[in-house]
Amino acid sequence: MRQLLLLLSVLSIILTVPINSFSSEENFDYNYGLGILQLRSQSPAQSLRLTMPSIIPGAFKPGILGVHFGTTWTNVWVDSSEVSLDYEMLDTHVAVSYGINKRIGLCVAFDQRNYFGGAMDNFIQGFHDFFGIDQNGRDKIDRNLSRIIRYDDQGNIIFETDNLNYLENNGISLIAQYILSHGTTRWPAIGVSGVLRYGVNTASSEDNHEPLDWSIGIGLSKRWADTWYTYSHLGYTSYGQTEMFGLEFKDDAISFMLAFAWQWKPYFSILFQYLFSEGVVKDFGSLSDPSHEMDLGFKWQLSSGSIVEFALIENVITFDNSPDFGLHLALAHPF
Repeated sequence: MRQLLLLLSVLSIILTVPINSFSSEENFDYNYGLGILQLRSQSPAQSLRLTMPSIIPGAFKPGILGVHFGTTWTNVWVDSSEVSLDYEMLDTHVAVSYGINKRIGLCVAFDQRNYFGGAMDNFIQGFHDFFGIDQNGRDKIDRNLSRIIRYDDQGNIIFETDNLNYLENNGISLIAQYILSHGTTRWPAIGVSGVLRYGVNTASSEDNHEPLDWSIGIGLSKRWADTWYTYSHLGYTSYGQTEMFGLEFKDDAISFMLAFAWQWKPYFSILFQYLFSEGVVKDFGSLSDPSHEMDLGFKWQLSSGSIVEFALIENVITFDNSPDFGLHLALAHPF
Protein backbone atom coordinates (compact mmCIF):
# COMPACT_ATOMS: atom_id res chain seq x y z
CA MET A 1 0.00 0.00 0.00
CA ARG A 2 2.83 2.44 0.84
CA GLN A 3 4.55 1.71 -2.47
CA LEU A 4 1.27 2.34 -4.30
CA LEU A 5 0.66 5.63 -2.48
CA LEU A 6 4.15 6.86 -3.32
CA LEU A 7 3.78 5.88 -6.97
CA LEU A 8 0.41 7.63 -7.20
CA SER A 9 1.91 10.75 -5.58
CA VAL A 10 4.76 10.82 -8.07
CA LEU A 11 2.42 10.32 -11.03
CA SER A 12 -0.02 12.96 -9.82
CA ILE A 13 2.77 15.54 -9.49
CA ILE A 14 4.12 14.75 -12.95
CA LEU A 15 0.68 14.78 -14.58
CA THR A 16 -0.21 18.18 -13.10
CA VAL A 17 2.78 19.78 -14.83
CA PRO A 18 2.02 20.92 -18.39
CA ILE A 19 3.99 19.16 -21.08
CA ASN A 20 5.52 22.40 -22.32
CA SER A 21 7.12 23.01 -18.93
CA PHE A 22 9.48 20.12 -19.65
CA SER A 23 10.90 21.77 -22.73
CA SER A 24 10.20 25.48 -22.50
CA GLU A 25 12.27 26.25 -19.39
CA GLU A 26 13.82 29.35 -17.90
CA ASN A 27 17.49 29.34 -16.95
CA PHE A 28 17.87 25.75 -15.83
CA ASP A 29 18.88 26.74 -12.27
CA TYR A 30 16.20 29.40 -11.78
CA ASN A 31 14.42 27.35 -9.07
CA TYR A 32 17.49 26.01 -7.27
CA GLY A 33 19.04 28.60 -4.97
CA LEU A 34 21.58 27.32 -2.45
CA GLY A 35 19.54 24.22 -1.64
CA ILE A 36 18.76 22.44 1.63
CA LEU A 37 20.61 21.37 4.74
CA GLN A 38 22.14 17.94 4.12
CA LEU A 39 20.58 16.31 7.18
CA ARG A 40 19.32 12.76 7.53
CA SER A 41 17.04 11.47 10.25
CA GLN A 42 18.73 11.41 13.65
CA SER A 43 15.91 9.57 15.43
CA PRO A 44 16.77 6.55 17.62
CA ALA A 45 15.13 3.77 15.62
CA GLN A 46 15.52 5.28 12.15
CA SER A 47 19.27 5.90 12.52
CA LEU A 48 20.09 2.19 12.85
CA ARG A 49 19.65 1.61 9.11
CA LEU A 50 19.49 3.70 5.92
CA THR A 51 17.76 7.03 6.38
CA MET A 52 16.74 8.41 3.01
CA PRO A 53 18.67 11.58 2.14
CA SER A 54 16.49 14.39 0.82
CA ILE A 55 17.61 14.79 -2.79
CA ILE A 56 16.18 17.83 -4.58
CA PRO A 57 16.74 19.35 -8.03
CA GLY A 58 19.93 21.39 -7.93
CA ALA A 59 21.78 18.93 -5.70
CA PHE A 60 24.17 18.10 -8.57
CA LYS A 61 25.89 20.80 -10.60
CA PRO A 62 26.47 19.92 -14.28
CA GLY A 63 30.13 19.27 -15.05
CA ILE A 64 31.12 19.81 -11.41
CA LEU A 65 32.84 17.26 -9.21
CA GLY A 66 31.77 17.98 -5.64
CA VAL A 67 33.08 16.75 -2.31
CA HIS A 68 30.82 17.01 0.72
CA PHE A 69 31.73 16.37 4.36
CA GLY A 70 29.23 16.70 7.17
CA THR A 71 28.80 15.72 10.78
CA THR A 72 25.78 15.88 13.06
CA TRP A 73 25.98 15.57 16.85
CA THR A 74 22.66 14.75 18.51
CA ASN A 75 21.45 13.97 22.00
CA VAL A 76 18.76 11.31 22.46
CA TRP A 77 16.48 11.23 25.48
CA VAL A 78 13.49 8.88 25.72
CA ASP A 79 11.80 7.98 29.01
CA SER A 80 8.74 5.77 28.48
CA SER A 81 7.13 2.74 30.08
CA GLU A 82 8.83 0.45 27.54
CA VAL A 83 12.33 1.87 27.26
CA SER A 84 14.74 4.52 28.54
CA LEU A 85 17.32 5.91 26.11
CA ASP A 86 20.00 8.35 27.19
CA TYR A 87 22.99 8.79 24.87
CA GLU A 88 24.51 10.86 22.09
CA MET A 89 25.26 10.04 18.47
CA LEU A 90 27.75 11.40 15.97
CA ASP A 91 26.54 10.93 12.39
CA THR A 92 29.32 11.61 9.87
CA HIS A 93 29.22 11.30 6.11
CA VAL A 94 31.58 11.91 3.19
CA ALA A 95 30.27 12.11 -0.36
CA VAL A 96 31.69 12.62 -3.84
CA SER A 97 29.22 13.70 -6.52
CA TYR A 98 29.30 14.57 -10.21
CA GLY A 99 26.76 16.23 -12.46
CA ILE A 100 27.00 14.39 -15.77
CA ASN A 101 24.80 16.99 -17.44
CA LYS A 102 21.90 19.26 -16.53
CA ARG A 103 19.62 16.29 -15.79
CA ILE A 104 21.72 13.41 -14.46
CA GLY A 105 23.76 13.36 -11.27
CA LEU A 106 25.62 10.55 -9.51
CA CYS A 107 27.11 10.26 -6.03
CA VAL A 108 29.06 7.82 -3.87
CA ALA A 109 28.77 8.35 -0.10
CA PHE A 110 30.05 6.77 3.10
CA ASP A 111 28.24 7.26 6.42
CA GLN A 112 29.32 6.37 9.95
CA ARG A 113 27.30 6.56 13.18
CA ASN A 114 29.02 6.43 16.57
CA TYR A 115 27.27 6.26 19.97
CA PHE A 116 28.69 7.48 23.27
CA GLY A 117 27.95 9.04 26.63
CA GLY A 118 26.26 12.37 27.12
CA ALA A 119 28.21 15.61 27.04
CA MET A 120 25.42 18.04 26.11
CA ASP A 121 23.08 17.52 29.07
CA ASN A 122 24.03 20.73 30.92
CA PHE A 123 23.56 22.84 27.81
CA ILE A 124 20.29 21.15 26.80
CA GLN A 125 18.66 21.54 30.20
CA GLY A 126 19.62 25.21 30.24
CA PHE A 127 18.31 25.62 26.68
CA HIS A 128 14.98 24.01 27.61
CA ASP A 129 14.65 26.17 30.72
CA PHE A 130 15.42 29.36 28.79
CA PHE A 131 12.76 28.67 26.12
CA GLY A 132 10.23 27.12 28.52
CA ILE A 133 10.45 23.64 26.95
CA ASP A 134 9.51 20.74 29.22
CA GLN A 135 12.46 18.65 30.43
CA ASN A 136 10.41 15.43 30.09
CA GLY A 137 12.09 13.89 33.15
CA ARG A 138 15.65 14.72 32.09
CA ASP A 139 16.27 16.81 35.19
CA LYS A 140 15.40 13.89 37.51
CA ILE A 141 18.44 11.72 36.74
CA ASP A 142 22.21 12.17 36.68
CA ARG A 143 23.70 14.02 33.75
CA ASN A 144 26.08 12.77 31.06
CA LEU A 145 24.96 9.13 31.20
CA SER A 146 25.07 6.58 28.40
CA ARG A 147 22.47 3.84 28.76
CA ILE A 148 19.64 1.80 27.34
CA ILE A 149 17.03 0.19 29.62
CA ARG A 150 14.09 -2.00 28.59
CA TYR A 151 11.11 -2.79 30.84
CA ASP A 152 8.46 -5.49 30.86
CA ASP A 153 4.72 -4.84 31.18
CA GLN A 154 5.05 -4.65 34.97
CA GLY A 155 7.84 -2.07 34.81
CA ASN A 156 10.64 -4.48 35.74
CA ILE A 157 14.02 -4.06 34.05
CA ILE A 158 14.63 -6.87 31.55
CA PHE A 159 17.70 -5.37 29.84
CA GLU A 160 20.20 -2.67 30.77
CA THR A 161 23.53 -1.62 29.29
CA ASP A 162 25.91 1.32 29.18
CA ASN A 163 27.91 -0.14 26.28
CA LEU A 164 26.42 1.19 23.06
CA ASN A 165 29.04 -0.08 20.63
CA TYR A 166 26.59 -2.62 19.25
CA LEU A 167 24.45 0.24 17.89
CA GLU A 168 27.24 1.62 15.70
CA ASN A 169 26.79 1.20 11.98
CA ASN A 170 28.21 2.43 8.69
CA GLY A 171 27.61 1.88 5.00
CA ILE A 172 28.39 2.84 1.43
CA SER A 173 25.65 4.38 -0.75
CA LEU A 174 25.22 4.86 -4.47
CA ILE A 175 22.92 7.77 -5.31
CA ALA A 176 21.47 8.79 -8.67
CA GLN A 177 19.12 11.58 -9.72
CA TYR A 178 17.30 12.43 -12.93
CA ILE A 179 15.72 15.86 -13.45
CA LEU A 180 12.32 15.56 -15.12
CA SER A 181 11.98 19.32 -15.38
CA HIS A 182 14.02 22.33 -14.32
CA GLY A 183 10.73 24.18 -13.92
CA THR A 184 9.71 27.69 -14.88
CA THR A 185 8.69 30.86 -13.07
CA ARG A 186 5.33 29.14 -12.53
CA TRP A 187 6.18 25.44 -12.09
CA PRO A 188 8.72 23.80 -9.77
CA ALA A 189 11.74 21.82 -10.80
CA ILE A 190 11.09 18.09 -10.42
CA GLY A 191 13.62 15.32 -9.93
CA VAL A 192 13.45 11.59 -9.19
CA SER A 193 16.21 9.82 -7.28
CA GLY A 194 17.32 6.45 -6.02
CA VAL A 195 19.67 5.26 -3.29
CA LEU A 196 21.29 1.85 -2.80
CA ARG A 197 23.12 1.36 0.54
CA TYR A 198 25.25 -1.59 1.61
CA GLY A 199 25.80 -1.86 5.35
CA VAL A 200 29.51 -2.49 5.83
CA ASN A 201 29.18 -2.65 9.61
CA THR A 202 25.57 -3.14 10.68
CA ALA A 203 24.00 -2.63 14.09
CA SER A 204 23.83 -5.86 16.09
CA SER A 205 21.13 -7.89 14.39
CA GLU A 206 19.61 -11.31 13.94
CA ASP A 207 19.79 -10.89 10.14
CA ASN A 208 23.17 -9.27 9.41
CA HIS A 209 23.28 -11.30 6.21
CA GLU A 210 20.78 -8.84 4.66
CA PRO A 211 22.59 -5.49 4.86
CA LEU A 212 21.20 -4.05 1.61
CA ASP A 213 18.69 -1.15 1.72
CA TRP A 214 17.28 0.90 -1.15
CA SER A 215 15.19 4.04 -1.58
CA ILE A 216 13.35 5.94 -4.27
CA GLY A 217 12.03 9.47 -4.04
CA ILE A 218 10.82 12.60 -5.78
CA GLY A 219 12.05 16.11 -4.99
CA LEU A 220 10.73 19.58 -5.82
CA SER A 221 12.51 22.94 -5.85
CA LYS A 222 10.58 26.20 -6.33
CA ARG A 223 11.56 29.84 -6.35
CA TRP A 224 8.62 32.02 -5.30
CA ALA A 225 10.28 35.42 -5.25
CA ASP A 226 13.72 36.95 -5.59
CA THR A 227 14.75 35.67 -2.18
CA TRP A 228 12.25 32.95 -1.22
CA TYR A 229 12.44 29.24 -2.06
CA THR A 230 10.73 26.05 -0.96
CA TYR A 231 12.09 22.53 -1.23
CA SER A 232 10.35 19.22 -0.62
CA HIS A 233 11.12 15.52 -0.91
CA LEU A 234 8.98 12.40 -0.58
CA GLY A 235 10.81 9.10 -0.23
CA TYR A 236 10.16 5.39 0.16
CA THR A 237 12.77 3.07 1.70
CA SER A 238 12.96 -0.73 1.71
CA TYR A 239 15.17 -2.43 4.32
CA GLY A 240 17.11 -5.67 4.49
CA GLN A 241 17.51 -5.86 8.27
CA THR A 242 14.20 -6.35 10.07
CA GLU A 243 15.24 -7.86 13.44
CA MET A 244 17.53 -6.14 15.93
CA PHE A 245 17.98 -6.42 19.70
CA GLY A 246 15.01 -8.75 19.98
CA LEU A 247 12.73 -6.19 18.31
CA GLU A 248 10.97 -6.49 14.97
CA PHE A 249 11.46 -3.62 12.56
CA LYS A 250 9.30 -2.73 9.56
CA ASP A 251 10.69 -3.69 6.20
CA ASP A 252 9.81 -0.33 4.61
CA ALA A 253 9.02 3.27 5.53
CA ILE A 254 8.04 6.64 4.05
CA SER A 255 9.73 9.97 4.79
CA PHE A 256 8.89 13.56 3.89
CA MET A 257 10.98 16.74 4.02
CA LEU A 258 9.82 20.34 3.64
CA ALA A 259 12.17 23.32 3.74
CA PHE A 260 11.70 27.09 3.53
CA ALA A 261 14.70 29.19 2.51
CA TRP A 262 15.21 32.93 2.65
CA GLN A 263 18.18 33.85 0.49
CA TRP A 264 19.13 36.97 2.38
CA LYS A 265 22.11 37.51 0.11
CA PRO A 266 23.04 35.72 -3.12
CA TYR A 267 25.66 33.84 -1.11
CA PHE A 268 23.78 33.40 2.20
CA SER A 269 20.56 31.49 2.86
CA ILE A 270 18.61 30.99 6.10
CA LEU A 271 16.60 27.76 6.28
CA PHE A 272 13.82 26.19 8.31
CA GLN A 273 13.58 22.49 7.59
CA TYR A 274 11.12 19.82 8.77
CA LEU A 275 11.60 16.07 8.41
CA PHE A 276 8.92 13.45 9.00
CA SER A 277 9.92 9.79 9.21
CA GLU A 278 7.44 6.96 9.55
CA GLY A 279 7.81 4.77 12.65
CA VAL A 280 9.93 1.69 11.95
CA VAL A 281 9.71 -0.45 15.11
CA LYS A 282 6.72 -2.76 15.35
CA ASP A 283 4.55 -2.77 18.48
CA PHE A 284 6.97 -1.09 20.87
CA GLY A 285 5.25 1.92 22.33
CA SER A 286 6.73 5.33 21.63
CA LEU A 287 9.54 3.93 19.48
CA SER A 288 6.88 2.83 17.00
CA ASP A 289 5.65 6.41 16.58
CA PRO A 290 6.67 8.66 13.68
CA SER A 291 9.64 10.96 14.10
CA HIS A 292 9.39 14.75 13.74
CA GLU A 293 12.63 16.72 13.41
CA MET A 294 12.98 20.47 12.98
CA ASP A 295 16.16 22.18 11.82
CA LEU A 296 17.05 25.87 11.78
CA GLY A 297 20.26 26.86 10.06
CA PHE A 298 22.07 28.62 7.25
CA LYS A 299 24.12 27.97 4.11
CA TRP A 300 26.99 30.32 3.27
CA GLN A 301 28.75 30.23 -0.08
CA LEU A 302 32.36 31.39 0.15
CA SER A 303 34.28 33.19 -2.59
CA SER A 304 36.04 29.90 -3.40
CA GLY A 305 32.67 28.32 -4.26
CA SER A 306 32.67 26.20 -1.11
CA ILE A 307 29.43 26.11 0.88
CA VAL A 308 29.36 25.97 4.67
CA GLU A 309 26.17 24.91 6.43
CA PHE A 310 25.24 24.96 10.09
CA ALA A 311 22.01 24.02 11.86
CA LEU A 312 20.37 23.47 15.22
CA ILE A 313 18.13 20.41 15.60
CA GLU A 314 15.25 20.51 18.05
CA ASN A 315 12.25 18.32 18.74
CA VAL A 316 9.18 20.35 19.68
CA ILE A 317 6.36 18.12 18.41
CA THR A 318 6.85 14.76 20.13
CA PHE A 319 9.58 13.99 22.64
CA ASP A 320 9.85 10.23 22.05
CA ASN A 321 11.58 8.68 19.04
CA SER A 322 13.04 12.00 17.91
CA PRO A 323 16.40 13.63 18.69
CA ASP A 324 16.16 15.88 21.73
CA PHE A 325 18.72 18.38 20.48
CA GLY A 326 21.56 18.47 17.97
CA LEU A 327 24.16 20.45 16.06
CA HIS A 328 24.99 20.06 12.39
CA LEU A 329 28.02 21.30 10.46
CA ALA A 330 28.99 20.54 6.85
CA LEU A 331 31.28 21.75 4.08
CA ALA A 332 30.87 21.21 0.34
CA HIS A 333 33.56 22.12 -2.20
CA PRO A 334 33.36 22.05 -6.03
CA PHE A 335 36.21 21.05 -8.32
